[in-house]
Amino acid sequence: MRRRMVIWVMTLAVLGGWAGCGSQEHEDGEELARIGSVVFRESDLEERLQAMPALSRSQFEGARGRRNLLERMIEEEAFFQAAEAEGFDKNPQVVEEVDGARRLAMLRTYYEEEILEKARPTSEEVEEYYRTHLEEFRTDPRVRVAHVLTKTEAEAERVRELAEMGRDFETLVANYSIDGKTKESGGIIPGFLSRGQQVPLFGQVSALVDAAVLLTEEQQISPVVRTELGYHVLKALEVNPGGLVPLDDVRQRISDRETEMRSKELYDLKVIELSKRFKVKFAEQNEALSVQDLFDKAQNSRSPAERIKAYEQILQMYPDDPRAYEAQFMIGFTYSEEMNNDESARAAFQAVIRRYPDSELAESAKWMLENLGQEDIPMEDIQLPAGARGERGSN
Repeated sequence: MRRRMVIWVMTLAVLGGWAGCGSQEHEDGEELARIGSVVFRESDLEERLQAMPALSRSQFEGARGRRNLLERMIEEEAFFQAAEAEGFDKNPQVVEEVDGARRLAMLRTYYEEEILEKARPTSEEVEEYYRTHLEEFRTDPRVRVAHVLTKTEAEAERVRELAEMGRDFETLVANYSIDGKTKESGGIIPGFLSRGQQVPLFGQVSALVDAAVLLTEEQQISPVVRTELGYHVLKALEVNPGGLVPLDDVRQRISDRETEMRSKELYDLKVIELSKRFKVKFAEQNEALSVQDLFDKAQNSRSPAERIKAYEQILQMYPDDPRAYEAQFMIGFTYSEEMNNDESARAAFQAVIRRYPDSELAESAKWMLENLGQEDIPMEDIQLPAGARGERGSN
């Protein structure tokens, strides 16, 4: 009995069966069983079954299976009530596991709502991406073929004539083909042939592919094709003409890819925001990077968010450094020119004017504020810190 309960408890954990066992008495539905104040109804069994993986659910099919599930749910509830009555909710191990589960649930939910949901493109944005990247969604023609391979052109011409007359192609393969790789399968070359791709079983035979993709209808017979293997006659078995893939077929793919790309950037920005919000400060022994190191790190980074992070570190670790105003300015510049985030750029440029009114970039910050949102800012009109001009567009 003890072994049975241990196995069942472990099984419950795997099946995700910890979410509430029975119903309260006021709920409707035929009562199947009860233990204490907890009532079990058909809906409780159904809820538990739906929480299980399909493979596990199969063992509880039928009347006997459902009865077995009900008995096990009652056993689980009995143990739970006993643990609760004996104060196990205050057991250190239980408290630690509950806190851990709570922490993971909060982290997952926060990430989903603050990063993933905000990164997910709207339907209009997906459609706009599709319209402006049509070439990305065009496919080349693909053809699945059978072939007869002969030694001479005359034999191949005879095969082509017979095929055009309607002779059974498999019979022609059996009678004429010298290709041992496909003869037993009716001359069928595995897979689809498409330009730029190798031919299954034969490797790079571009002439064979070029002839195959010219076949536009099923059952169509090709002219004789000469390759390094010999002479071929092809029959189209299946034709995919290629062309533009419909939006509905790639909508989810676009959304998933854009969400992944945007979420990485949003994550980096969220780290910057939270580091400022909760005043992250590194211990002195960890402050190994100098101001110049951080400027170099920013300039060499391909990610705008990583550059902002490096500039933020300068302001956090070296707020009194003579070059701090440059870091503050470049935060605004990166937000404006590379991330199109005018709101964050405005706050950063205003900070330059407020904190460093006598710096050589104060006037440039004012100029940027006046020109935020313009499509093409003439960069010759603005003074930038040394090395910063090379950063724009380095992504």
